[in-house]
Amino acid sequence: MNAKVVTAFLVLAGLFGGYKLGQNSAVAPAPVVESTPTKPSPASAIAQTRTERDEPNPSVASDGDVDLDLVIRRINAALTTSSSTQRMANVADAVRNVRPHQVAELMHRLRSRVNGSYGYMIYYALMPLWGETDPAAALAYARNLTTYQSYAISGAIRGWARVDLNAALAYVQKMPGGSSRKAAAGAVLPALAEQDAIRAIAFIREEELSSSSTRGALTTV
Repeated sequence: MNAKVVTAFLVLAGLFGGYKLGQNSAVAPAPVVESTPTKPSPASAIAQTRTERDEPNPSVASDGDVDLDLVIRRINAALTTSSSTQRMANVADAVRNVRPHQVAELMHRLRSRVNGSYGYMIYYALMPLWGETDPAAALAYARNLTTYQSYAISGAIRGWARVDLNAALAYVQKMPGGSSRKAAAGAVLPALAEQDAIRAIAFIREEELSSSSTRGALTTV
């Protein structure tokens, strides 16, 4: 190989090497900068909490009616509580947003549940609400029950007495004697004691109510 060919080969090799070096430097990836997550400021955290708190309860529809399927699930869960006091509190909490016009449908859908264990707790929690708004319908329903009838009747009357004491009293005084009447008399007593303590004491004597059934009604008198 003569000297000219060797010289030409070396020149071409040098040019090609310079081209590759320049190409590699042009496409070299930018250095990766790891970003550290920033902790939200206390103000933004408070704002987020407030937003979550103010969101509407998903169990309550826009018209104010509650989701009865959810209520029933919560009642069923409440009735599994081991403590009787907590069980009653949980049942009351489960039905607290039920609208009065929904009670009849809810009671119908709970018909198998209220006939079982602890069904009286459902009556105790729901019947006063029904009695406040439609005592005639609530009492008609209660009178047709074969289990826990006195709980249902007294619950309806307790609610009725809160809105129309005299009418509720008149109804109780027309009831036939027996355990249902005594339960109903005990149910009307809290509203009577709050309004007229002297009349309440006379009513206790007339109905021959026991001290245990009247103690709670008169503790605030």
